[in-house]
Amino acid sequence: MTIKNLPKIALTTLAFFILSGCEEESISFEEDYTASISLYANGEATNISDYCLVIDETNPANRYSRVDSIKVYGYGIDFILPDSLKESDLTLIVSGKWRETESITGNIAISIQNNTDSIMFFNTLNAKDFITSTNTWYTFTDTFYINKTQNSTIAKRLRVFSGKPNGKGFLDVDDLKINITKL
Repeated sequence: MTIKNLPKIALTTLAFFILSGCEEESISFEEDYTASISLYANGEATNISDYCLVIDETNPANRYSRVDSIKVYGYGIDFILPDSLKESDLTLIVSGKWRETESITGNIAISIQNNTDSIMFFNTLNAKDFITSTNTWYTFTDTFYINKTQNSTIAKRLRVFSGKPNGKGFLDVDDLKINITKL
């Protein structure tokens, strides 16, 4: 061993100890990750249709999704499903808060698509089931069951976003959260 090689040997030894010390942590993270995942679309990160974000009039640090019957699709989540969640039954819990400013016709769409964007699973939460009056924020939570035939190996992406295909006024959605749990 020469003095020239000493820094390389020390660096390699140090890297070995750092990486081997992290091994147990990453294994437990993967186990937790495959059992349950939480995704957030609170307007502070870019996901689907970030052009729909507006600044909250009561809290300028907050942004929320705003759509109408012309700008139909709102801000949401586009998530590539990991292989560890495929070919198994899943539950999706979708929650957040929303309001309508005039007609209560909005919804949140949930879909799983394959590599060619064919829809393998599709369902919606309808605002009329949660919102009873206009211009008031309401919380919502709903659970969806996805069976393993809808979540096969060709399933690629989960998409969750707001929409208002018809009606007057705006649909506003904030703090959208999706919990995915493998059954």
